[in-house]
Amino acid sequence: MSTAQTPGVAVAILQDSDIVLRRGYGIANLEYDIPITPETVFLVASLSKQFTAFAIALLATKGTLSLQDPVRKYVPELPDYGRSSRYGTSSTTRAACAMSWTAGHGRLPHG
Repeated sequence: MSTAQTPGVAVAILQDSDIVLRRGYGIANLEYDIPITPETVFLVASLSKQFTAFAIALLATKGTLSLQDPVRKYVPELPDYGRSSRYGTSSTTRAACAMSWTAGHGRLPHG
């Protein structure tokens, strides 16, 4: 992949929990010619929603989780905003709500 003025990607390859390749390819910011490095932070915004929904559906199909399980069973650090809606409170929001984005949760705190 040519890295000259080309948008790119950061790659990490793990083998037995060890990083065997960690590299950036291309340019993170074309205007300022900032290269992508392994430390580059990508703003994925809503791109992760379909992957999350697919992962939940796949786990439900395998019987690993139930769509009726509270989300906090799997993500205990999810804050309990103490809000109620027709979908329940934060502590009773179900996995199915995470697939349809109806729970109305804010962003998780970065840690």
